[in-house]
Amino acid sequence: MSPLPRFLTPKNAPQDLKVFVNTLLGEGLRHDEGYSADERALASRVEQFGLDAIPVEVLTITCGVDVQKDRLETTLCG
Repeated sequence: MSPLPRFLTPKNAPQDLKVFVNTLLGEGLRHDEGYSADERALASRVEQFGLDAIPVEVLTITCGVDVQKDRLETTLCG
């Protein structure tokens, strides 16, 4: 089913449009309140990670990320 009929209702309500774009289309709302991350601050938090930390029986790793204004909430599954 095309997402167009589901888009027609929320297109004029900013909060409903955000929910539509995030959940149905699986995309981020690009003009969401003008917020952007500080690239240098984000890069300064990089942590080293080696493949030796992954158990040998794990064949695939997936990661889910929820973006908040002050952090990224992540879930890893192997």
